[in-house]
Amino acid sequence: MPKIMKIVRQITVYCTEDDADRVRAMDLQELHEEVNDGLSIGGPLTEVSCERIEGEALREGLLDIGNDGEFFSHMDDEEEC
Repeated sequence: MPKIMKIVRQITVYCTEDDADRVRAMDLQELHEEVNDGLSIGGPLTEVSCERIEGEALREGLLDIGNDGEFFSHMDDEEEC
């Protein structure tokens, strides 16, 4: 299996209190549009962490994001050239 990396990035967004619930519900594409062309302003996208992850930590991380924990398991069976 190839080495798997976990990368966490964040953006800081400033908006009015009235818009906060709407902004909090946005996906990444909507958030990008909001800070570029909408009623909010956002800081740069920054890296919070970048780390290699494997084993049970990888499985738990995948489960945490709604995956079944097996996303990379098919790579175990691939033959290397």
